Amino acid sequence: MNLALSSRMRRFFSTKPIRDPLRSLSGRARVVLEEFARQPQNSLDVGCKTMKLGQVGIDLSRHGAADIVADVNHLPLRDASFERVFFLEVLEHLPPGSEAAALDELARVLTPNGELILTTPHHAYRYTYTDPAYYLRGHRHYRREALARFLNGAGLQVERMIIRGGAWNLVFLLWYYLLTFTVGARIPGWLFAQQDANYSVEHPHGYCLMVKARKPACTAAAVPGEARHAVAGPPRA
Repeated sequence: MNLALSSRMRRFFSTKPIRDPLRSLSGRARVVLEEFARQPQNSLDVGCKTMKLGQVGIDLSRHGAADIVADVNHLPLRDASFERVFFLEVLEHLPPGSEAAALDELARVLTPNGELILTTPHHAYRYTYTDPAYYLRGHRHYRREALARFLNGAGLQVERMIIRGGAWNLVFLLWYYLLTFTVGARIPGWLFAQQDANYSVEHPHGYCLMVKARKPACTAAAVPGEARHAVAGPPRA
């Protein structure tokens, strides 16, 4: 879900609940809880992988913290089941063109007045085109306007959108893909600390978009086929 985890988080790489999240997280996960989700609510974490911020976790993999194995486009949940849904660093992994359907499904399981907490890479040239995952895995980076259109198309109202993560985030990503992913080199503690410091302040042209969007008490149906573009994808051959 989030590469920006401190070494202290390693003991939570299991299905054990997080008793004191703010003391155990760094980077994006810490900011999400501090800025958007301080008050506990009936919550769902979609794409939780090895760390579950919500009370219920869903992921495609059985080997992690998930309580339910399922696809975001077909959640085995009733309508209006959760007051809060976390969707962190998942949107960019979905098949191209499936973002709208996924957000529609997340909106479906939210209660009226429920909130979606979402993070995804921000389209800033210095980070988009130097991100190895952009080329290796087809990660998409999103513009603010495009992400807002996706959310509005799902009947969600954006309450807050911030951008965090600076130059150290790029160093972190390069270290991970060039050293950790390839030869198994451990990410040093000082690099976790530097990246965490980057996430403590806003960066208008930073790496990560963080959004809090709310489902209205009375949700109007989204217009079918609404334009939801302006996504930076991998270069075409």
